[in-house]
Amino acid sequence: MSQPRLLVVDDDQSINSIFEFVLQQAGYYTITTTSGQECIDIIKSDQPVDLVFLDLKMPGISGIDTFKEIQ
Repeated sequence: MSQPRLLVVDDDQSINSIFEFVLQQAGYYTITTTSGQECIDIIKSDQPVDLVFLDLKMPGISGIDTFKEIQ
């Protein structure tokens, strides 16, 4: 069984770092990004993602708009 891949999206890099540390300690492969557009690009790429942690209030593309695009 392959390691689950989690994507953390938050415009606050310190939040991303905390998520990344905790999730990696729990055995998950973690990708972080600070924008909705980067999240969309990752989802549309060939990188499989099992779960997305998405901040709702971000500059540029909001979390709500990002969610609508990736669902």
